[in-house]
Amino acid sequence: LRAVQFTSPGSRMSRSTVDTTLSLLDGTQGTNAINVLASNVILEADTVRGGAGGGIQVAGNITGVRIVGGRIFGGGLTGMFITSTSRQTFAQYVAPVITGAFRGLSTPANLLPVVARDSAMVSNYVGNVRDTIPVSGGAGIVRDTLVLSGVLPYRSSSYVNVDTGSFLDVRPGARIAFADSQGINVMN
Repeated sequence: LRAVQFTSPGSRMSRSTVDTTLSLLDGTQGTNAINVLASNVILEADTVRGGAGGGIQVAGNITGVRIVGGRIFGGGLTGMFITSTSRQTFAQYVAPVITGAFRGLSTPANLLPVVARDSAMVSNYVGNVRDTIPVSGGAGIVRDTLVLSGVLPYRSSSYVNVDTGSFLDVRPGARIAFADSQGINVMN
């Protein structure tokens, strides 16, 4: 497969390979290998080979997506680019191994507990040109326990709000850079 766009809810892809390096030959550079634009899409143990664009993009106001492992390697952009900000975006998430991209992962702050909840998961995003996790999507609300380890640095373009009853555990060696006038708000 050269590129896949999921626009129908409940679509599924399992153990397939999507190779966007072929897109370089026909001039369609910048194409994402997989665009998830519908709810309840399931991606299981898929392989994404890239060179033309990004790996997997999860966008829109969608819910119930299941990403179960897999591998994303190569690519001029981000391996996994998440712009959906719904707390219910993922019904299941087992981090794919992402290497050789420009950045491994880019996510809204409120999804950090799902896609980067501990050092074991974050270690799946190591081996890229820029080993940082960009955090975006407006004011992120952390509603769980989130452990920020020293595996990769985090770069946030917005405030990260920690709700009452939630925990943000910043471990020794963790690096967090915020845009000007941004930081962490601890709510009561």
